[in-house]
Amino acid sequence: MGISVYSGDCYTIRANMEYIDMASSLGVTRLFTSFNVAMGNRLAFDEVVHIVKYAKSKDMDVMVDVSPEAFKLVGADIVDLGPFYQMGVSAIRCDFGSKDRPNANGRFSFYLL
Repeated sequence: MGISVYSGDCYTIRANMEYIDMASSLGVTRLFTSFNVAMGNRLAFDEVVHIVKYAKSKDMDVMVDVSPEAFKLVGADIVDLGPFYQMGVSAIRCDFGSKDRPNANGRFSFYLL
């Protein structure tokens, strides 16, 4: 069971953290968020990184939606996923221009362990 949280217009960092706290207290162990919704807005991107780290501190597995731009922003590439792992990401779902190993929807996921 999992939840999704997003940074941006109507989702404050405080509201997201409270939602994570509530979900964690109810036994939720997975969180999905997106770096893509924060692209072009450094503050929103920093908030997503904070959300990832906070959810990880609650022992949640965190999956993030990423694009090639997000790879550049965190200093990762398809060969070196370390920056994602170091911030607490458990899995990534590549989207928006990712061309390696697409599935039927043109998207793919792989897990960081």
